[in-house]
Amino acid sequence: MALKNNTNNNNNEKRKPGRPKKVKRGRPSKQELLVRQQQQEQQQLLQLQEQKKQLREQLRQLREQRQQQEQQRLQELKQRLEQLHQQQQQETMDNPLFLLSSVAVSVQENENRSCKRNLDEDPDNEAGPSAKKNKMSLDFFMN
Repeated sequence: MALKNNTNNNNNEKRKPGRPKKVKRGRPSKQELLVRQQQQEQQQLLQLQEQKKQLREQLRQLREQRQQQEQQRLQELKQRLEQLHQQQQQETMDNPLFLLSSVAVSVQENENRSCKRNLDEDPDNEAGPSAKKNKMSLDFFMN
């Protein structure tokens, strides 16, 4: 009998150098499946973490953008209010009725001030002290 080469039908050793080895066909082992599954889960976890970072950054940018828009809107409203106020003042000053009414108000205020003098203490008052004041003091003493 001739001696057989104990290679267990392993043809990979007989291949020429530089040639790829035969790929194992068939079902992968449980260990290989577990490793693949863990790698996939790890990749998915990394992807989810990256998405989470991106979403947080987008949210931060949107909040900043909204705040800037609100501040800009507030500034525009303040400017518009100031414009309207100045316009109203200018229209009021340009209105001849306003000028007449302001003169009338100032004349009326002057008249009111002169009427509010105490006539009882006025030496030029020919009527003398008012009877109303005397009557009130008499009523006070009677009670």
